[in-house]
Amino acid sequence: VAMGRLQKTGIPDLKPDAFTYTAVIDAWAKSGNRGSASRAEELFNKMESKYLAGDLSLKPNTFTYNAVINSLAKSGESGAAERAERVLQNMVNRHGAGGVNDVKPTTVNFNAVLDAWAKSRGGRSAAERAEKILEWMDSLYKSGYTSIKPDTITFNACIDTWARSGDPRAPGRAEQILRHMNQLHTAGNIDIKPDSYTYNTVINAWAKSGEKGAANKAERLLSVMEQKYRDGDSSLKP
Repeated sequence: VAMGRLQKTGIPDLKPDAFTYTAVIDAWAKSGNRGSASRAEELFNKMESKYLAGDLSLKPNTFTYNAVINSLAKSGESGAAERAERVLQNMVNRHGAGGVNDVKPTTVNFNAVLDAWAKSRGGRSAAERAEKILEWMDSLYKSGYTSIKPDTITFNACIDTWARSGDPRAPGRAEQILRHMNQLHTAGNIDIKPDSYTYNTVINAWAKSGEKGAANKAERLLSVMEQKYRDGDSSLKP
């Protein structure tokens, strides 16, 4: 703001550019202050509006988008998951419009948005939204976006969203996703492999469900973990 005022008074070298805005946005993102995510988002929107109005020196880059998405995803603010997803969609659109590499969405961006949905307390709708994002990632990856490949963290976030949803079908759906992860890994996808977090989340979902037979299902998964650990998978130590 101060730089902008000085520039208006006749000091052109002090005109804020994309680096300046990104640095301030990142500072807000890392501050942890109440309302910091909203402030980062406001600055991003201001920056983007000026760029679209013709100020090419204020073109948001990958670092700018990363800072805003991470800030919103971690904030716990009202509507943060939806807002983070909108920024991500904007990022994907900007990259796809011209294939520009200065705005390149990655798996990390998508995983941050999925984590926001997991923590949104959005119930079943949040869990279903998380699955839609996973499908979106898979579609983008298969269409040539090699930087957007679903991984273990991606699937774990979807499972976590179901586990937190409070929906009656959550434990069953979480376990279905776990089984799908196993199938993908067995088929040769080394980036997707259930780990102790995966199993613990599904076991916990069954344990909290109160559903008839839930204890048996939870213990069955524990037995699977124990067997895989005995077979040499050190990542699955119960």
